[in-house]
Amino acid sequence: MTVADGLPGSTNAFFEANCPYIQVAIYAEMIWSMMFNAFLFAFFFAILSKCELRNVQVVFSDKLCIYSEGGQIYVGARCYDIDSAFPVVESHVRMYVLDKGMRMHPLRMHFPDDDMGGMLYTSLPAEMKHCVDHHSALSPRKMPLVLDSQGLVLRASDSATGNRDEIECPVCGEAYAWYERVRRHVNYCRIIETKDEYPVENSHLGFEMPEIAPLTLQEVKTYFENHISEIVLVVEGIDPQLSGTFQSLQSYKYEDVAWEGKFVPCLSVQNKKFVVDFVNFHKVRLPESPPSSVAEDDVERATPKSLATETMETEITFSKA
Repeated sequence: MTVADGLPGSTNAFFEANCPYIQVAIYAEMIWSMMFNAFLFAFFFAILSKCELRNVQVVFSDKLCIYSEGGQIYVGARCYDIDSAFPVVESHVRMYVLDKGMRMHPLRMHFPDDDMGGMLYTSLPAEMKHCVDHHSALSPRKMPLVLDSQGLVLRASDSATGNRDEIECPVCGEAYAWYERVRRHVNYCRIIETKDEYPVENSHLGFEMPEIAPLTLQEVKTYFENHISEIVLVVEGIDPQLSGTFQSLQSYKYEDVAWEGKFVPCLSVQNKKFVVDFVNFHKVRLPESPPSSVAEDDVERATPKSLATETMETEITFSKA
């Protein structure tokens, strides 16, 4: 590489002599040396910039809770990034179910809302929820009068909030957001058709509104035991220090589910700082348990393996702008 230094005795014999082979050899050696140095720099940079190990700092709850609340059945799990000093950038979550036929089915997220990208703030413990409705892959049965989804993965909550109509009247083809509106529509049409003496056949007079029974937790439990292999959670984000994307995955089988269980609060404020208790992070309270007690069977590990056994708490601090 030291071409400009010449040779001893202030001679340039390599370039003055009529020997092109030496010049070609020097040129090849220079190119090889530059490529070799570039490869070494790229190789070491790639090793140093690996951020796959960042996923061990994102911990999940040991248990998956499936419970009923407000007439709906929810599937929930906890997630937390223990390295709160360097929050994960653009972290978001996805949920999948693997049936016993080894087929993956996506599950729509309600919290965080997957219509908004399923964004998480992992520096605080967050519960990720999926609502088991008649579109869910965890639903053991379908509801009547629902329009065909045409292969799309839909949510019943989108219809309930007025984003679209999915309940169809089989007589006139009008679509509504929920069953109560269909019932009112049928009752009103019956009044009009009775007054105008419509024929019973092919009219609302001959249509009987089906019984709409909501899904029960026992139905979901039986279906899960017989047809579902596991539920997989995927949290993906960008490491703020190395600017690399990483994924953290957690799998829950039937024995990892806490039926009718809810997570114990694990976040508190001590000395003007947010503190996360990792013992309560994994604890689940069952409905038959007193509010101050927790079933021991639902807590297999109080502290994740990635944490030191001497501490059970972690502090969260936020820097001022």
